[in-house]
Amino acid sequence: REPLLSLGQRASGQPVWHDWSGEVFADFARVDVARLRAYVDLSDRGVEVRTGEGALRAWAQVERGQVVAVTADLALQNVEAQLGPQLPALALENVQGRLAVQWNAEGFGVTTEDLRFRTREGETWPGGRLLVKHVARSTSQVPSVEVSAEQLDLAALADIAERVPLPAVVRSWLQRLQPAGRMDGFTARWQGPATASADAVEGAIDWTQGSYQARGRVQDLALAGEPSGQMSLSGRFPLPGRPGITGATVDFDLNQSGGRARITVADGSIELPDIFEEARIPLQRLAADASWQLQGDRIEAQLDNMTLANADAEGTAQVKWQTSDPATSPSRSRFPGVIDLTAQLTRADGTRVHRYLPLTVDAEARRYVREAVLAGRASTVDFRIQGDMDRLPFKNAEAPSEFRISAQLGGVDFDYLPTSFQPADAAPWPGLRGFSGQLVLDHLKLNISGGTSGVVGATGVRLSEGAVELDDLARDTTLTVRTRAQGPASAMLGFVQSSPLKTLTGEALAQTTVGGNADLGMTLKLPLFDLNAFTVAGTVAFDGNDLKFHPAAPLLARTRGTLAFTEQGFVVLGGNTRVFGGDMKFEGGLRPNPQGVARLQFRGQGVASAEGLRDGGLGAASSLFRNASGSAAYTAQLGFRGGVPELQVVSTLQGMALNLPAPLGKTADAVLPLRVDTAVLSVDGDVAATDRVALELGSALAPLVSLRYERDITEAVPRVLRGSVAVGLE
Repeated sequence: REPLLSLGQRASGQPVWHDWSGEVFADFARVDVARLRAYVDLSDRGVEVRTGEGALRAWAQVERGQVVAVTADLALQNVEAQLGPQLPALALENVQGRLAVQWNAEGFGVTTEDLRFRTREGETWPGGRLLVKHVARSTSQVPSVEVSAEQLDLAALADIAERVPLPAVVRSWLQRLQPAGRMDGFTARWQGPATASADAVEGAIDWTQGSYQARGRVQDLALAGEPSGQMSLSGRFPLPGRPGITGATVDFDLNQSGGRARITVADGSIELPDIFEEARIPLQRLAADASWQLQGDRIEAQLDNMTLANADAEGTAQVKWQTSDPATSPSRSRFPGVIDLTAQLTRADGTRVHRYLPLTVDAEARRYVREAVLAGRASTVDFRIQGDMDRLPFKNAEAPSEFRISAQLGGVDFDYLPTSFQPADAAPWPGLRGFSGQLVLDHLKLNISGGTSGVVGATGVRLSEGAVELDDLARDTTLTVRTRAQGPASAMLGFVQSSPLKTLTGEALAQTTVGGNADLGMTLKLPLFDLNAFTVAGTVAFDGNDLKFHPAAPLLARTRGTLAFTEQGFVVLGGNTRVFGGDMKFEGGLRPNPQGVARLQFRGQGVASAEGLRDGGLGAASSLFRNASGSAAYTAQLGFRGGVPELQVVSTLQGMALNLPAPLGKTADAVLPLRVDTAVLSVDGDVAATDRVALELGSALAPLVSLRYERDITEAVPRVLRGSVAVGLE
């Protein structure tokens, strides 16, 4: 080297390299790159190679003593370089391949040939050919940037973005998007406007101006979504953020006016922040043709031929989106925009419906759907959503809008009031099993109609004409359940005995038994924000049922009539039955008395036969009719206290003959008043402890027979405590 240096000096001793032009070549089998700075100093270009060792072959193009281009074949390790005066150092474990750089007053260019490297953080650059060319603005030309690459590793590019000379806007987007994937066959060109804006900083480039075009293919693409950080005008929910994606392959071709892309996803996901509670939606597959147009501030985008499938659902869709008109949009902004979506699913998991309810739906309503649907499926699910997204789901929207989801449900296990919505000690409302029906979500109103199902704990009962309604999913939601049921009356009674209706009836029907079939109609309203304010109304139609309110009460055979009930109690209307060997008409039910205490009472009138009275459950009074014949009219009253029946029977016994010694005997035409009365005397807690049985035969002022006794009824077999018998002789 020394002879070369001496030849490069004038007689004055000054070097002549400053006006020399040509090519310098160097080949080092092993070199310390840091020491080359003494010979090739690029610090005036903002480039400084601080460390590195290995093999290096380089060609430098010199014009009038200035290095204007360098081509290098590299095989180096432990390289640390600073590629710009304000950039952090780039540290590489190894780097190999060819790198060529050219620069002049008009710009610079970078070319790589199979350049591969690995950063100390573990990111690997894939190699291939890369070309970057930048032309700066001058009096004779507009600024431009050209990029072409056989391969680009987006994760590696994002990792080193802060340490390479990229435009600030590009580095910002790489940080926010956190891209990953491999880009193949990428070409892009940006050309700035013919003149710079008046407020442009000298030397700065406004990348938002000018024209651009790009095309390429990205495999295994991943882009992070980002919340909008903005709330709706109501302040109840966030505005939709920027979507993200993973596992995608995208072929794209775009320019400043718009573009198109073919998108496919395999075992990936899409991310929709600020739209769903679970922003990330896993996808087994997705395919769509995307296109978009840019016209000033107006943006239009469209997804056509869209098919998707995951563990939750499978179907097709078409989506259109455009920016809003700030003059008419409630957001007073171009965003979040106007959506027009049409979709159809051919398969959907009912237990996952909740995860696709947008955040505009009240959190408690979303929790209700999540906990109410335990199993089931939906087929032929249709979506139609159209309108300004700031109004989603468009309740009371002033502008025309649609928000409708309909689905055919099948095999759904549905707890219309999940236990988590009830007090810890409350009896559960029996859920529906195997439910089928039509679901419609219209704006903020959810309806399920035409439902059929079974009922938990009611074997053989089948619900029909079932309807479920949630009137306002945004707030203060009230659940309404309407249904009809046919099946064994005993199973329907079991519904009452195991549900909160048991408490409403004061457990008066706890020991009731019923046979045959019955028809039930019921409407239940449950404000999810105040469950104590629930209401229920319904009817049970009896058509020849055998009914026994208590083991000690008479059997009501072949009962017909209607039982109407509410949360306040129930009444029997038009009751007809057979008891004491004859027909009886009766009415009554559970009604509160003036003190607010509910009492179960029935009143009736009918005709009893002597045989029926002998076997009709009148206790000691039954023995009076062992020698009786015929039948007689009577009135009766049946009530309950402490879970024990209280019975009053009054009759003239006209029409019934008594073959008894005088003065108790009588002909059928004779009148002989009879009164039978059983009453509870004391109650221990909610259980009857003692009762009184009274029988009078004859006039009330001078009865022929008066029988009274008190019993302890706390044991299985009642025990007589005291009593009296009086017989009057004429």
